[in-house]
Amino acid sequence: MVFLIILLTAAPRFMGRTWIGALGPHLLVEHEGFLVEWEWIDVLQTVLVAEGSEHWGERSRAHVGGPALLSQNGSRFLPGVLIALLLPWVGGIVLASNVWTLVCWVVSVFATAALCTSVLRHTTICTADRHRAGQVAGALAVVSPGFHHYAGQVDPHPFGYAAAPLAMLLLDRAVFPAVNHVKEHLGRPVANQESHRRSAIGSSTGASTALALAHTWSSAAVWYVALVFFVANATLEIGPPLLVLLVVVYAAYGWLLRDARWREAAVLAVGVPCAYLALQVLWWGLLGIVTEGRIATYNSWGLMVAQSLGLAEGRQDTLLDVVLRAVIQGVITPTPPVFLLGLVGLVVAPPRVRVWALVWILTVTGGAAVSRMFPRTLYLAYPAWYVLGAWAAVWCGQWLSRTFSSQGDGYAHRIDLTEEQPTRRDSTRVLVLRWLPAGGLVAAAAGLVLSDLAGHLAFATAWWRQ
Repeated sequence: MVFLIILLTAAPRFMGRTWIGALGPHLLVEHEGFLVEWEWIDVLQTVLVAEGSEHWGERSRAHVGGPALLSQNGSRFLPGVLIALLLPWVGGIVLASNVWTLVCWVVSVFATAALCTSVLRHTTICTADRHRAGQVAGALAVVSPGFHHYAGQVDPHPFGYAAAPLAMLLLDRAVFPAVNHVKEHLGRPVANQESHRRSAIGSSTGASTALALAHTWSSAAVWYVALVFFVANATLEIGPPLLVLLVVVYAAYGWLLRDARWREAAVLAVGVPCAYLALQVLWWGLLGIVTEGRIATYNSWGLMVAQSLGLAEGRQDTLLDVVLRAVIQGVITPTPPVFLLGLVGLVVAPPRVRVWALVWILTVTGGAAVSRMFPRTLYLAYPAWYVLGAWAAVWCGQWLSRTFSSQGDGYAHRIDLTEEQPTRRDSTRVLVLRWLPAGGLVAAAAGLVLSDLAGHLAFATAWWRQ
């Protein structure tokens, strides 16, 4: 069902009704019978490297005067590899890219919904509310402007838009369930006197086993999370924001709360950056061997940061200009309705969710503003905005159903410590009131994203100029 909804809403995009086609036709080139943005050749370079073609170095001639792998393309290698794997089946890079865009879109919807539910489960919010919020967040991902902009194009951005919520979900699941698993083994009670006697006799062996188990979990978890970050970074350079999220939210903030999981999170916070760096060194070393050392710096985030801070020449705007642009684009990127309801979510969300969302939004927004000339990667902040907006919509629905219905919600407050669900069927009036804010939010976002199909280009122009 989700796939069919996405296919129906995105069909005009794949048939040529794209934002860039309406706003920047001069940037389009024809390839395989399709009009695609000229930057498709960046993905083509990684496809050629994956295929072992001798023409992989042609992309760099305009920049460095000779064949070389552009560093940006070496970092964003995963889209090209996946497209190359699909080429024998579909016969063209544009069709292969369209197939993967649809796959990424579906993955993003389910990952965003699961991420919302997973983040809210660390609070006292009841199960029913968590699942409602997850459904709303998934619906917002269906009408995401990022996917609608790049549908029909050959671009790595859709891969990054799917990798962001998926990697955040896997990180959250890696920290919390693993802790309970370890504590289940380390804190297992003694069953009887005989087992107590045997435990006393073999205490040194038991301690060694516990330490070995903890060490095994730590090593496996560190490399698992580092690999998740590495693969996610291979789509759109989101490894650094993920590292910040791990260190600040799961480790540092968990320590401030004296959370039962902060110790294991601290192990990950120390080990994952080291393992992630090792994977990056290994990857770039491999690329150096494959390309015989012909790797040229291009669109480097380090250089862009230095230029934004005035440490290098190349950008005319000041740091204040960068900050103001980031604020404006931060409102436009997730769509203004999602942004406004997300602000409500910051007020009504539990503290842990609030900190989690703020850290991700500020990290992505600040990083994109100072490291990109046209920070379309700012849209990577959308998982946090969708979680905040979804929970705010659910919270507002609860308030409406309590205020304007004598029947109420079936329970007294949005927080249900017992997590007991109402036993009687909700009336139609309560159901409508409960879902009214969520439906209005999704409809407003969809109206803006699809407005170009009716000839209204205001939102598309504001978004595409990023």
